Amino acid sequence: MRTLNPPTARDQRILDRAERKQNMQGRFTACEPLPGRRLILIDDVFTTGATMDQASIALERAGAQVRCATVARA
Repeated sequence: MRTLNPPTARDQRILDRAERKQNMQGRFTACEPLPGRRLILIDDVFTTGATMDQASIALERAGAQVRCATVARA
């Protein structure tokens, strides 16, 4: 997984829910096609879900079947 344009992303910690979602919109892309792959996407702390949502979308677009897990919820 590769982050697109990381310098333009704002610090998620200072944003509200809507701003976090907008900040992560289209931010990720898979580095290679992943047809038929089954992946678990793990996030250390789940707050609004904006990052996990956009990362899973990028992986699914690459052909992967994605399940998400988190360690803690804020």
